[in-house]
Amino acid sequence: MQPTTLIEPAQTVHLIVAPAIDKGKIQISIEGQRLSDELVQKADQIVEVKDDAQKTVALNLMKTMKGFLNTVEGARTDIKKPFLEMGKLIDGLAKKLSEPVQTKFNSIQVLVSKYEFQLQQEAERIRREQEAEQRRVEAEAQAKLDAAEKEFAAKVNNLLAKRDAFPADSARWKAVDSQISMLYEHQGRTRESIAKVVEQRIEETQATIALSAPDKMKGQSNRNIPKVEIVDLHALYKARPELVDLSLKTTMVQALMREGVTELPGLKLSWEFQVSVR
Repeated sequence: MQPTTLIEPAQTVHLIVAPAIDKGKIQISIEGQRLSDELVQKADQIVEVKDDAQKTVALNLMKTMKGFLNTVEGARTDIKKPFLEMGKLIDGLAKKLSEPVQTKFNSIQVLVSKYEFQLQQEAERIRREQEAEQRRVEAEAQAKLDAAEKEFAAKVNNLLAKRDAFPADSARWKAVDSQISMLYEHQGRTRESIAKVVEQRIEETQATIALSAPDKMKGQSNRNIPKVEIVDLHALYKARPELVDLSLKTTMVQALMREGVTELPGLKLSWEFQVSVR
């Protein structure tokens, strides 16, 4: 398979073309703000309804407020509609443009991830083997050192006893003392030799582990992503209810109440009296 030449779209390339949107400021009109403030001020004056006259005043104000709210909602819907339609159109075009590429991207990502995972597993296997071998060498070296130390201590004690049997600083005393000195020097070389073997093994282990690590391309990142698959949602909710998001379908419950349902497990059902205006 021939190598693929990477194509990087230039910054100036327009993948989706759209007309410019007016950059004028969207704001509340002076008249709109005045009407809103006026209605709030009138509403603040109504603090109780205890007779028909007060009820009439309140209902008339409610009608005016309802008309204002409907006008605001209508204006909001009319102004926002072309933007929503434009947004849906842009989303559709973007999806049409990107979906086939995203599908192929996902397929290739699966292939690369599978191969990379195999490389990681092999590198991990090599790492475990090398570290196990390093521990074996260290244990073997420690055993040799322990045996050498034991033998050294026995020889030194034997020579000390032999040396002390002669008069201090006599020719024989000095000869045995020289043997003790040479024994210490030999033991020092033995310790250095064993330590060098262990150090060399550690260096070999680290080098082998480093060489076994898969090469990473510039821009490549490897990570483990949690994958969640629902097997039994009821079992999860029973064990860990905080992990499940439940939402009430209020409209359906209200429809059942209008049909005569008065009780539902886990819900408190009641009717609230409300006056409205058109």
